[in-house]
Amino acid sequence: MRPGGARAGRGRYADPEATKKKILQNVFKDGDRYFNSGDLLTLHDDRWLSFADRVGDTFRWKGENVSTNEVAELLNGARGVLETNVYGVEVPGSDGRAGMASINHDDTFDLDEFAAFVVRELPGYMRPYFICLQRDMQITVTFKHQKVDYRRDGYDPSKVGDPLYFLDGERYVPLDAGLYQIIREGGRRVG
Repeated sequence: MRPGGARAGRGRYADPEATKKKILQNVFKDGDRYFNSGDLLTLHDDRWLSFADRVGDTFRWKGENVSTNEVAELLNGARGVLETNVYGVEVPGSDGRAGMASINHDDTFDLDEFAAFVVRELPGYMRPYFICLQRDMQITVTFKHQKVDYRRDGYDPSKVGDPLYFLDGERYVPLDAGLYQIIREGGRRVG
């Protein structure tokens, strides 16, 4: 992994104005104050909390909220996958964002086997319909996966230098400029 894509300069903890924006006031009663960490927690039946995801690390697809962390953890269980970065990308004419995954893999990775794993292990709304195969995944200066640039470039082959694939039914097919245009024009159903 290599650091990249993060903005240089003062972070939110060194910038008093950015920190002030993270403090919520008068939420439940006058004078109360809460720090908005950006973490999404799950409240369990026996009243304990567990980390679910970062609030900004979710997307909505087919009427369902999708946790990028949950999908990445599942995909990391596929043979040959070293690490996965999951994010949502816009598809014209669709409601929400479709799943996309940048995947760092080793030599045991097999695309057909991976597609079978995805179809078997993930419900339709959680599947990455677009994947980018990489050997060098970008991270931020705080060692988190870079999502902003990946989300912006999406599945556009003119912006992404690594191999791109589209989940066409139950298998991944190469995503070239022609298929990209068909998808963008609504000629190929996503999900």
